[in-house]
Amino acid sequence: MRRSEAPAVGPIDQRQIARLQELGDNDFCQLIRMFLDEAAGRVARLQAIQQHGETPELAGVSHALKGTSAAFGATRLAALCAAIEDIAVAPASGDLATLVNDVVVEFERVRSALTEELA
Repeated sequence: MRRSEAPAVGPIDQRQIARLQELGDNDFCQLIRMFLDEAAGRVARLQAIQQHGETPELAGVSHALKGTSAAFGATRLAALCAAIEDIAVAPASGDLATLVNDVVVEFERVRSALTEELA
């Protein structure tokens, strides 16, 4: 298991990962896998909801993804989810399709980074 102590410039805050690694290798790996599985489902759900124009439902899904992303150090992913949540709750000028696409792209970066942590 790679121990990451320095802050990341990439998609994951390595300080947060270091805290999770303190749980031990087995628990750490299990938590990462659970997060990746659940987050993948939420990202897919965001895409489906946005494509069907169900804007109010976006708030709940993006809120859940925001919280778990932040807990795993995926700060940019959490910020993108917060932006979706804000627009979904109080529709304003904002391109939800672009934001959802940004979430998809960022999640792939997060998935790649966390998968490396499992190696």
